Amino acid sequence: MSKVLEMWEHMPGVEVVYAVSATPPAGWLLCDGSPLTAGTADNLRDLLIANGNPFGVSGADPLLPDRSGESLPYIIKA
Repeated sequence: MSKVLEMWEHMPGVEVVYAVSATPPAGWLLCDGSPLTAGTADNLRDLLIANGNPFGVSGADPLLPDRSGESLPYIIKA
């Protein structure tokens, strides 16, 4: 199992799955390393901040995990 997916096992309520499209369905975000700004998926944003911004920060905003190099895109429940 990848390091990113193993990490989520320790954060209850977070879902990370493979997607069949590069356009995530409503309520999901691509795991592409984007920053989560205030007002965007606040529960997930707060969880990342509480866990020390494990994927880095952009200013004050935590970053989503970056799985953009995978053959199938990963998505995360917002």
